[in-house]
Amino acid sequence: MDEWGPERVVCVSDSRTGMRGVLVIDNTARGMGKGGMRMSPGVTVTEVARLARVMTYKWAAVDLFYGGAKAGIAADPSGPGKEAILRAFVRALAKEIPAEYVAGLDMGLTERDAAIVQDELGDRGAAVGTPAVLGGMPYDELGVTGYGVAEAADAAAETIGLPMAGSRVALQGFGAV
Repeated sequence: MDEWGPERVVCVSDSRTGMRGVLVIDNTARGMGKGGMRMSPGVTVTEVARLARVMTYKWAAVDLFYGGAKAGIAADPSGPGKEAILRAFVRALAKEIPAEYVAGLDMGLTERDAAIVQDELGDRGAAVGTPAVLGGMPYDELGVTGYGVAEAADAAAETIGLPMAGSRVALQGFGAV
């Protein structure tokens, strides 16, 4: 917590589904909060707040007029109650989504889940990353995120004069990239 944010931390729960989650709106100086929503059993407020701060920097670095935000749901994305938990989470945040926060996809969530967010709130502006049948771009199918990582690595290597051929890289995480 510092002079830049977070502006708002909203913790929600639902006893019927066992849902526990958090929305962190880090900074909206450049626009409304936008960032991924993740689902993982170990999600914490601190983790989500740090990721929201990264989104603040990301949107500013690419000069897009969004503010940094992130959401997290403490649940198993492969569990049988995933849809009910997701619906309970977005219902609990209906005042914030999409008025103050637009959900993207992150760890544990898919294009189908973005469609569920839109369906639950009855608002096509509530989430991005929806399936192509709803007008979305099939990120995973096209490899959009991985392509962005490759482009960034290529630009960084060129900047420091590192030849890509024969270079090695270390990867951390097991996300969709």
